[in-house]
Amino acid sequence: MKNKGKSYTKYLLITVLIAAFGGFLFGYDQGVMSGAINYIGPVFHMSSGVLGFVSGGIPLGAFFGCLIAGWLSDKIGRKIVMSISAILFTLSGLGCALAGSVSLMIISRLIGGLGIGMVSTLVPVYIAEIAPKDIRGKMVGGYQLAIACGIFIVYLVNAIIANTHSLAWNEDVGWRMMFFAGMVPGILFFLLIFAIPESPRFLINKNKSDQASAILQRMSNEPTEKVDEEINEIHASIQS
Repeated sequence: MKNKGKSYTKYLLITVLIAAFGGFLFGYDQGVMSGAINYIGPVFHMSSGVLGFVSGGIPLGAFFGCLIAGWLSDKIGRKIVMSISAILFTLSGLGCALAGSVSLMIISRLIGGLGIGMVSTLVPVYIAEIAPKDIRGKMVGGYQLAIACGIFIVYLVNAIIANTHSLAWNEDVGWRMMFFAGMVPGILFFLLIFAIPESPRFLINKNKSDQASAILQRMSNEPTEKVDEEINEIHASIQS
């Protein structure tokens, strides 16, 4: 890659890493129930059908999150929607950890699913919009890696909690700790979002081309002419 060693800056890599962390939330929330399911069933005396519905609350909520993510992000911005998804994820972990009834557990899972649907739709779009086009696929691929990392970490966390205490403790406290632990990446993602820029495409769509140009310049260190060409391409894409 000619002159590309310096061209793709640390700022771009840090931004992609932070955005891809949304995939970590996706993976974590998909896997956390695998550790808790053996304990919440007996605690709440759930039938297999109810237990399956609780477990499926994430994809059900994600269905609706996916439906509104694009529209909402075009209205208020990618960063704000990602922040909302982080809040929903964190609230879901808190609600599940403190749940005293099946109803609260289901509601909390649906809330988490809503956030996961939003972030799973939006993060790849955001990364594609900030990354230079010749490495766009590679950068978006980081999101898939983050999902796999989230699944691996949650299995590790669940195993540590479940295998270091008694069955009675796990049925009383352990499964709640599994959900509490999930609040950590949610809070971390929310805080890290403040360190990344808004999507240049969104800014251009809101007639803020100067801000978009500055962000693209900082991402790639390309000459001004190249950045202007990309701005014009985005304008043409939006108009069409």
